[in-house]
Amino acid sequence: MPIQSTKAALDRLQITKEQLLAVPQITPHLEHIMSSLAARGLPSDIWYYMEASPEPDVRKVLFLRKQLRKQAQKYFSIEMFCAASGINDPQDILQAVIRTIDRLNRYNASLRISSAQPEVVQKTIDVAMTDGGDRARELYMKVSGLLPQSRGPHTTIQVNQNASATSSPQAIVVQATPAESTIKRMADQLNAYRQLTQQVTEPSSITESVQDSILVEKDQ
Repeated sequence: MPIQSTKAALDRLQITKEQLLAVPQITPHLEHIMSSLAARGLPSDIWYYMEASPEPDVRKVLFLRKQLRKQAQKYFSIEMFCAASGINDPQDILQAVIRTIDRLNRYNASLRISSAQPEVVQKTIDVAMTDGGDRARELYMKVSGLLPQSRGPHTTIQVNQNASATSSPQAIVVQATPAESTIKRMADQLNAYRQLTQQVTEPSSITESVQDSILVEKDQ
């Protein structure tokens, strides 16, 4: 049975009207974008841009649409395809279309620049060879490298590295004293202390002997 109404389109996709109304409606926005493109002489078919999009959600919509006959496709909206394919937010489709339009326009601009380059260069040369073509000659000489171009204001930063000994920290190596030397030094100090103690006590003994002899003499 041919599809000739929105209800038949909903039945074909096995979705309800409530499901269709539950998703955001982006068709008015897409129509406004397409009309702006048409005013600029650019392609204004929404499906033209969707065919050029690699976005997964866009490919889902296109897959469902291609299952239909061409005469019946006009009864199906993008929102219907989104509801039938499980795309909860058709805004993703809208953003994907905008990105595709931007990409294709940039490709078109680059193509125009590349294709017009030989004619522009030849025109510049023709004007430069005339008597009043001073600016054209200057431009040609700059582009060809015959005339150095000004670098403009710039800042030069020079870093000087000091190669003296103080420029980099140097490690100080301290060699530890062997344990044998330490023990010997401590033993020597102990012996010296003992000798000093004996020297201090010996005069006391002599003094006591002298005092005893003095007392004996007095008694005699």
